[in-house]
Amino acid sequence: MATALCYRLQEMKGSSALYAYGQALDDMAGLFEIDLDQHHAMMARGESPSIEDTIYLITKCPHDENFFAGIRVFFHIYKHYLEHGIYAEEGCRTA
Repeated sequence: MATALCYRLQEMKGSSALYAYGQALDDMAGLFEIDLDQHHAMMARGESPSIEDTIYLITKCPHDENFFAGIRVFFHIYKHYLEHGIYAEEGCRTA
């Protein structure tokens, strides 16, 4: 059975974005912060940023003990950022 993963941009501070995520748009208990501009700057300097350098986990969802769902949401947001040059506002995807 596929599980839905939803996310919503909560706040922007400079190039840093705060996202809520969860299994439904009305039930998002997880929070993480990302800064994709900083991530790209690290890559431009020849560094290889790890996922820990890119995502700051604030709160895991109760269903996401190992933060795997949060990582999947991150890559969905990252793909959107690479394609459009902006952070995604919100979305849902099946995992």
